[in-house]
Amino acid sequence: GDVFAAFSDRPEVLAVLEEPAFAAVFGPGSRAEVSLLGQLGEGGDAPIVSGQIDRLCVLDDKVLIVDYKTNRPPPDKIADVPGSYIGQLAAYRALLQKIYQGKEVHCALLWTWDCRLMPLPQEVLDHAYVHSLVGSNAENQACKVSVYPYVAMTG
Repeated sequence: GDVFAAFSDRPEVLAVLEEPAFAAVFGPGSRAEVSLLGQLGEGGDAPIVSGQIDRLCVLDDKVLIVDYKTNRPPPDKIADVPGSYIGQLAAYRALLQKIYQGKEVHCALLWTWDCRLMPLPQEVLDHAYVHSLVGSNAENQACKVSVYPYVAMTG
């Protein structure tokens, strides 16, 4: 069912559903609660990420990801968004870039308190990926995804 059907009479819900940049995320062919598992980076010590994407849509030229957040009240500016949220989407984006090579992957947070969509700039996600997920302090990052050190399984 449509996650927003019960609230479709609220103007802020309609604004989210009609946001041109992410309209496809809530349209036909989009998927909810998509599980994701993969390795960030290359090599035996690259961390493995496990998570769940709230909304995903794969189009001809791009991939759209939306993650719901329930902060009350939510931040107004990207600079005030918790780093763990940005790191979470940076990890998802990195994995989907490997799967959908040649397509741009765009991410946004959907603040449920005020039904507001906040697209995240690519450079913000790039910074989070380099400095929080694969950098020297990657083992200390606090993303809301499970990040594991790579462990080779031997039989």
